[in-house]
Amino acid sequence: MLAGVVEHTTVWTLFWVAVAAILLYGPIGGSQAPDHNALRYLLAPWVCPWGMTLWYWLVPFNPHGKGPILQMAGRPDDDPPDADDRRLAALFRSPAARRALLRITLKISGMLFAVMALVTVAVRDSLQWSLSSHWLLWGLMGAGIATSIAVGQEYFSWGIKRWVATADRREPGP
Repeated sequence: MLAGVVEHTTVWTLFWVAVAAILLYGPIGGSQAPDHNALRYLLAPWVCPWGMTLWYWLVPFNPHGKGPILQMAGRPDDDPPDADDRRLAALFRSPAARRALLRITLKISGMLFAVMALVTVAVRDSLQWSLSSHWLLWGLMGAGIATSIAVGQEYFSWGIKRWVATADRREPGP
């Protein structure tokens, strides 16, 4: 499972950024369409990814924590952490992890902003520059969830890659 997450990080990040862009775009049909709000298009990409960033900033990933994800992975709650678990937890608590988290968040914000800037140019004739928008709450919530998944995946992938790289250096050669 870990290898699949790490191997396909770029594909999944692009997928979740695309989902966020679609959700920020707003309704395509119905009584509320079109809701082309330039403020939502241009400001939300810089706001949405920060939810997960703040969470991981305050509560770094902990491989020997308790929870349903670890149980699904087959790890019992009473399994004591080993040296690798402690090394991975220390990596996610490190200043390097915080710097990587900031870079990841800015990268995802920049990607989403680029897409939404193109959308803004494409629909410039029907743009509204208003803080009131029928789709504001739904767009922000949906894009917030999608970008949080992208940030979480990139952050997790970053940690696993560093963790494996440091394990390779610690292993004695033949």
